[in-house]
Amino acid sequence: MPHDLLVEKAITLRDTLAKLEYELKASQYEPTLKNTYLLQQLDYACKTCVALGYQWVLAHDVLSNKNELAIFQKLVETKVIDIALSKRLLSLIAFRKLIREASLIKGKNIYLKITSRHLEDFHTFTQNVLLA
Repeated sequence: MPHDLLVEKAITLRDTLAKLEYELKASQYEPTLKNTYLLQQLDYACKTCVALGYQWVLAHDVLSNKNELAIFQKLVETKVIDIALSKRLLSLIAFRKLIREASLIKGKNIYLKITSRHLEDFHTFTQNVLLA
């Protein structure tokens, strides 16, 4: 049962990343906070990434706290992911929270720089969790 949830989250993350990659390639301009579809996909990718990590630590009975930092620390401690990947993903998750808040205020013309490395990190994370 827990493995099924991991696979389900991995598929959801893969599909969300495909939409995000398509949107980034299709956009002829630098993405801004005005692009709510792109923000929704980034938001959903981050949430799914955390949920995937949460399901893994829950399935392996190593969870002591449900916050994002604790989840990623457990994944590093159990050598599912390395510390560099953990830091990059946590930074992206924190960035997602910032842009969500900025989009509610006045930051509609703030440009986003989402690189292929960001998207690659999501893929690497998913692969590591599924293979652990």
